Amino acid sequence: MQVRGIDVEAHPTISSGASLIAGAAMVASIGRAGLRPTRRRLQTIGSLSPAVAAMRSAVARRQLRGLAQLDALIQIGTGYSVTATVPIVTFEDMTIVQAREAGSVAWRAIPARAFAARVARQRDAYQRARACCATTHWAASSIVSDYGVPADKVHVVGVGRNFEPRGEAIGHNWAPPRFLFVGLDWERKNGPRLLVFAPTCQTPRLTSLVPTHRYRPMGW
Repeated sequence: MQVRGIDVEAHPTISSGASLIAGAAMVASIGRAGLRPTRRRLQTIGSLSPAVAAMRSAVARRQLRGLAQLDALIQIGTGYSVTATVPIVTFEDMTIVQAREAGSVAWRAIPARAFAARVARQRDAYQRARACCATTHWAASSIVSDYGVPADKVHVVGVGRNFEPRGEAIGHNWAPPRFLFVGLDWERKNGPRLLVFAPTCQTPRLTSLVPTHRYRPMGW
């Protein structure tokens, strides 16, 4: 957006260690999910609670009051609520319903009432927005089918890029192709599918960029 001459002000709405307290309040539900309530788990699961969502919403409202006149507002994620007199557009890569269906341990560990409250907040954010943007058709389909948002209000915009090709890359012979896999979890990021596709290319090369530490789900 800045490249197109648009002034952008980024305002995160990250709350403090209240996530730990919220997680402790859900310790019974966490135990029923078969998880040991470690500090990290309490913080991670607590960050998904309705209480933390309400706190983030309050922070967002306070930040908006301190801003100059805006032309539009892009809401990254819908884990908080905002109100504004200018058009609001939401942007995210997955809905809460999808996160739980995809096997997210954290979303499955929170109580049913808490989960329903978070889904309701997300639905309200979609209803308030002028448009709902998603990174993939998969996420967009959930916004329509799981939240009842009209299809003409939902747009698949991708994720863009933050890397400009260097001079030597321009005009380079990309045959055979070379693939770069960037991800923390090979299975969840569908690395095996890449290996199925790669042999169809002539003499493919695969480079994998992964963390040096061993993967643990949710960083636990």
